[in-house]
Amino acid sequence: MSPTINPWHRSPAETSTALHQLEKRHPPPPLPGNDTWYAAPDNLTSVPPGGILKWRPAPRPLSLDNVVAIPVKEMYQIQYRTQNAAGTPIANVLTAIIPESPNFNHLFSYIYFSDTPCPNYNPSLEMTLRPCYPMLFTKEQIGPLVEALDQGWIVAVPDDNGPEASFPSGPTMAYTTLDSMRAMLQSEHITGLSSNAIITLNGYSGGGISAAWTGELHPVYAPELDIAGIALGGLVPNFTYLSEFIREGTGYFAWGPITLVGLSHDYPQLSSWLDENLIPEKAADFWLAETLSIQGIADKYTTIPTCSYFTRGCDAWSDEIPSSILYNSTTMGIHSTPKAPWYLYETAADEVSPINLTRALYEKYCAQGATIYYEESQLGLAHATESVVNFPGAFEWMKERHAGVPVSPGCKKVDVSIPTLMSGWPISILEPVIDTLIAEFDGALSPKWTVI
Repeated sequence: MSPTINPWHRSPAETSTALHQLEKRHPPPPLPGNDTWYAAPDNLTSVPPGGILKWRPAPRPLSLDNVVAIPVKEMYQIQYRTQNAAGTPIANVLTAIIPESPNFNHLFSYIYFSDTPCPNYNPSLEMTLRPCYPMLFTKEQIGPLVEALDQGWIVAVPDDNGPEASFPSGPTMAYTTLDSMRAMLQSEHITGLSSNAIITLNGYSGGGISAAWTGELHPVYAPELDIAGIALGGLVPNFTYLSEFIREGTGYFAWGPITLVGLSHDYPQLSSWLDENLIPEKAADFWLAETLSIQGIADKYTTIPTCSYFTRGCDAWSDEIPSSILYNSTTMGIHSTPKAPWYLYETAADEVSPINLTRALYEKYCAQGATIYYEESQLGLAHATESVVNFPGAFEWMKERHAGVPVSPGCKKVDVSIPTLMSGWPISILEPVIDTLIAEFDGALSPKWTVI
């Protein structure tokens, strides 16, 4: 297959110019946190992708639960050039975290899931103390980051959906993540990180989607990056497939507003299309998605059939603009084959994304020469539970990558048993996981993680 960086074969922008005037676009969302520091500088296009534009000490400390702070040596926000799925240059932000006892030869790239088209929930805001918009799920995904810091690794967390929060735009996720790695390898004067640091990448759910897209577009967008390994899970490999469930009235309806509103942040022609095809009396209610967190979106849209927002129902989704953008920007496995090795962990009972989608992606990648170790839980675990239960094995695998242990090439699929789960829980990983759960119920952190 001839890899393509452009996320479509025929540009939706070309096919829609005669039908849509871009000035009719629904207004773009505000800057994250309404902070003018996030604004793109005038010299954006004068630096290459991954080039550092500016940086600052993080304005707020790292937090486990948006209430108590986790002490680290230093934390910075770095703005760098990247691009969105349409190829438009954008200025994005990553958060670089330096542990108390750093090893500057190791970079752990970690992808938070925010799963919303609202930039006020970007990780650079949500992983800090008392952000403007607190989010419960910050607590659910801090454990891996804390464990990486405990290893002495430098941690980088990109705002993977970009400054306008274009979730679930896969190419945007990949470009922002890959360019964040490029920026970090140029950041020695800021972070102390070696330009030859060993790199691993981890993400689950929305973070796993980003990690998967990063792995797929890595060979064609940033082939010079040496990524030692990618550990990921909770994938949604095909949003077009999910949209069919929504059409049938059997899917998770909240995916509809998330997907279409988020993609419209990358593609002005989709924004114009939405304005022309939404029922006028319901349009504001639909666009409200770009102001809500993942919890707010679930509360708002889960019981409302997405098709009921459109003048032609879901038949409108077959129009060229939404269908081409949806296919090319949310479907994995059509652009390239990952060259970095993967550790993939999933649950067969995943209620968010049918497991057959992940199995099909695994088989396709493997047939094209990828190296993937795939653990699939047969224990009936829910999507969220899987993220905690099978992470320890993934982290041990990443520790081996940082230690320079070679990966056996090829693919292997393992059905996970209870003994496998129990043997994968080292105390060093259990502690921050337990702390996360305790903090969720307003308990105290362990002495190891004394709060400020």
